[in-house]
Amino acid sequence: METLLKDIRYGLRNLLKRPGSTAIAVITLALGIGANAAIFSFVNGLLLRPLAGVERPDRLVGIYTSDYSSGLYGTSSYPDYLDFRRQADAFADLAAYERAVLNLAGSDGSERLRGASVTSNYFDVLGVGTRVGRTLRSEDDPHQDTNPGVVISHALWQRRFGADQGVVGQPITLNNRVYTIIGVTAESFRGLRIGDQPELFLPLTEESKAEARGNRGLSITGRLRDGVTIEQAQAQISAIADRLARAYPETNMGTLVQPDAPRPMSVVAETRINPKAQGGVRLVTSLLLVVVGLVLLIACANVANLLLAWASSRRREIAIRLALGASRGRLIRQLLTESILLALFGGAAGLCVGLWTADLIPGFFPPGEASGMDLSLDWRVLGFTTVITLVTGVLFGLAPALRASRPDLVSSLKDEKGHTRRVMRFGLRNILVTAQIAMSVLLLIGAGLFLRSLQSAVKFDPGFETQHLLLASLGTGGTKMNRAQQQGFYQQLVERIGSQPGVRAVSLTTVVPLSGGGQRRNVLIEGYQPRPNEDTELNTNVVGLNYFDTIGIPVVQGRDFGAQDRAGSPGVVVVNEELAQRYFPGQNAVGKRLRTDSEGPHLEIIGVVRTAKYRNLRETPLPFIYIPLAQEMQENMTLLVRSTNEPSGLLPAVRSELQQLDKNVPVYAVKTMTEQIDAALSADRMTAVLLSIFGGAALLLAAVGLYGVMSYSVSRRTHEIGVRMALGAQTVDVLRMVVKNGMTLSLVGLAIGLAAAFAFTRVMATLLFEITPTDAGTYATVSVGLLLVALLACYIPARRATKVDPLVALRYE
Repeated sequence: METLLKDIRYGLRNLLKRPGSTAIAVITLALGIGANAAIFSFVNGLLLRPLAGVERPDRLVGIYTSDYSSGLYGTSSYPDYLDFRRQADAFADLAAYERAVLNLAGSDGSERLRGASVTSNYFDVLGVGTRVGRTLRSEDDPHQDTNPGVVISHALWQRRFGADQGVVGQPITLNNRVYTIIGVTAESFRGLRIGDQPELFLPLTEESKAEARGNRGLSITGRLRDGVTIEQAQAQISAIADRLARAYPETNMGTLVQPDAPRPMSVVAETRINPKAQGGVRLVTSLLLVVVGLVLLIACANVANLLLAWASSRRREIAIRLALGASRGRLIRQLLTESILLALFGGAAGLCVGLWTADLIPGFFPPGEASGMDLSLDWRVLGFTTVITLVTGVLFGLAPALRASRPDLVSSLKDEKGHTRRVMRFGLRNILVTAQIAMSVLLLIGAGLFLRSLQSAVKFDPGFETQHLLLASLGTGGTKMNRAQQQGFYQQLVERIGSQPGVRAVSLTTVVPLSGGGQRRNVLIEGYQPRPNEDTELNTNVVGLNYFDTIGIPVVQGRDFGAQDRAGSPGVVVVNEELAQRYFPGQNAVGKRLRTDSEGPHLEIIGVVRTAKYRNLRETPLPFIYIPLAQEMQENMTLLVRSTNEPSGLLPAVRSELQQLDKNVPVYAVKTMTEQIDAALSADRMTAVLLSIFGGAALLLAAVGLYGVMSYSVSRRTHEIGVRMALGAQTVDVLRMVVKNGMTLSLVGLAIGLAAAFAFTRVMATLLFEITPTDAGTYATVSVGLLLVALLACYIPARRATKVDPLVALRYE
């Protein structure tokens, strides 16, 4: 320990002797370590932190139905939930829940809130406590003559009720029904999913409990018994699902174990990210971790070159210590101590940079989507930063320490410098710079590909007109309107908004394009026989009159909905080209019939429209069915307003007309279609921006490293350059000689980087949009840009070399 303390004190003195170089090294390391700390904080907040506010989160699992219609990680029906709960003894208990959107009535109008309908044992299964009051019990379930109980979130309690301790027992009106507040959740509990934090928890409705076995809309969460593994629970749930499939083949056959079908049931640990999205999240976060890892390696190479220069200036000191009997191992330990001290300073600064930078990451996502993401410092982030700091210190310090501990004793003791003039073409310093350039090329090509991908996504035609379109969602579901009143409300609203100056077209829709949501129904197509296990659940949307003109989707066959397509008249639908081509190949789909309900009437196809993007920009073409609102009245529609100018200017008029019609109808999610697309591309934008920042940082570090090597080379070859100039070498000859050496390193690094990029960017293919991982334009742009930067980094030292006075240079040593 005493020796270690001496090494630390000696190392600190050496670092303080070079304040400028030490500061440069610390800043370089802070950049590399800070980038890693920021991205790891993001990964930690998404994937590693346990669920907050629940008891023993490691024992909580989600249970998902994975049949051929819902795909992996689908939801379940209430009858299936009851069977799982009764028959699966691998669990202490199971709870079910479903999302709910609610109108909270108030004296100044209604407010739209996100909620969850849950079984009465939901909080007991999660082990969630309350801040005030109690959680749900079976007696809080809805009954005919009682006010059901409701638990509100801590955030809503503070925002809406001013953290009133007497809130328990107060009535609130949700969707036109009176509830009684029975409790407030603990502050630490923010729901199970990031971006999906319920503000209200209601008892599961009788309607949901009465749903048929085939109507799957419930999510199931459970707590494993002590000693039971996820694999054991998986086997038991799969066996129960298999029995249910044989007992109820009409609704559950898709959950039967079959060789060509996905695993019928999935039991996975509960996490902050929905299992459906985890694959994509892990791919993006892994990519970001690799990128910042490369940035750190470039920073290490820069600092290693700096330490090599330091070691060169300490040759005589090291030689004297060796001559006096110091062992090589003792010297290496001393030099590594200095490296680790330098890394610790850089790590401390990098941790501060990383935590500050991590707080900026949620800003890439739309409001609310990053809610619940905790990016604060915890033991994982601190441990990760500490480990990479120590590894970094060894990584950039070991090679210089090994090299410095083996000096030529005779020449070093005489302090001769002549032997250093011969610089190996690919010595250690040059190898480090070449590696920096190669890694910079790899990062810049990755950043360029994502930027091109984002540019393609923004310019991509989704099948409808995206400009001058305003979206405003309406919460009519929580009002006292009956079907006839809703129809009158919608009709008056469309007429009033349509008469406003600057409005070209108005309509209504249930599903907003590119919102990620949708409605699927089991469709029976007349004359079409589905293949075994074929998915016949197709996407549907209920729309108002003039929808296709408003959204900008052309009708290619037949006609649009008209006033004659009203309630009581023969049922009609419009389909897209994908459905017509898939189910009526070589035929005219107009006049064909289908059913969206096995017990409902046949609906005639009256028109075919262009296929568009519905859920997201990357989806493959989907069959789609449009149903007229007049024949299937819906709650909670979204108003579409096509304007002649900037659509956001119509928002005051929309709100004013709504207030005059019914102040109890809340307006929410108001945005332009351009903003909707921006929200859909938030993850792409985050990846592109971060890769661009990290790629730019890598290029800067590589340029600094190249500049440093060339400056060092010029300083060591001052005598040689003076001799050359004394013997008649021209300025341009010296300039060419120095630049040629630097550009040789750059070209070798560029070639290695291009080969690495060609090999490794293929893993990003699924993340790119309408662009290949080998896009020639990106490779060419990065290559030219890097060579120009490298030329500048070489030119400055070369220019300085041409200013050498031959007389001074000849007396240099």
